[in-house]
Amino acid sequence: MAFWSTEHLKVRAVKDEIFKPYSESQIKHGAYQLKFGNEYYLTSESPQKKKILGYKEQLVVPPGQFALLLTSEIVQIPSDCIAFISIRAKYKLRGLINVSGFHVDPGFCGRLKFGVYNAGANNVIVDAQSQLFSIWFCNLTGNTSDVYDGDWNNQKELTAEDVMKLQGEVLSSANLKKEIDSLRTNYKYVSWGMVAIVSALVGLVVNKVWLWVLSGYH
Repeated sequence: MAFWSTEHLKVRAVKDEIFKPYSESQIKHGAYQLKFGNEYYLTSESPQKKKILGYKEQLVVPPGQFALLLTSEIVQIPSDCIAFISIRAKYKLRGLINVSGFHVDPGFCGRLKFGVYNAGANNVIVDAQSQLFSIWFCNLTGNTSDVYDGDWNNQKELTAEDVMKLQGEVLSSANLKKEIDSLRTNYKYVSWGMVAIVSALVGLVVNKVWLWVLSGYH
């Protein structure tokens, strides 16, 4: 197995029509830089449905939130290779990590969906049509007849099912910190009330246990 060089990728990209649309300028260091399209779903936004970015608009992924992103390009993987995908390093260093798949099967055709999570402390801001993802290609020992023919073949958009899988409150370190800070602020107002409630509950339990012990002597 060997990864394709820049030169080989340039030849195969045209010969096999791997990318639509295609630009040779997006091939760098043996990889093709895929663009983030304008379609996305973000767990922190309401109403919870997919959104479309306008021209020159930006996607803002807050800390501790998930997003589902779609590539601008349609990708066709030849049957004699397998592809590997990742988020580009400059976005990783800001805290954005890929939490979905890391490879693309031979024979797959369609736009690629990326599930991402902001593990950083600050917002990650992404421009529409920015080169956000990298894809590399690696030779198999030959052409395979066992090509991908699953449900995601020929996918072109985010679906209602995609959105439903990510809906709901996200439990994250950022959200937990907010809850803890809120509890600290309100603690002085509720501490004595909590003490009274706990004391009453303890007294009730002790009374029940004592009655149960006494009943054993009858």
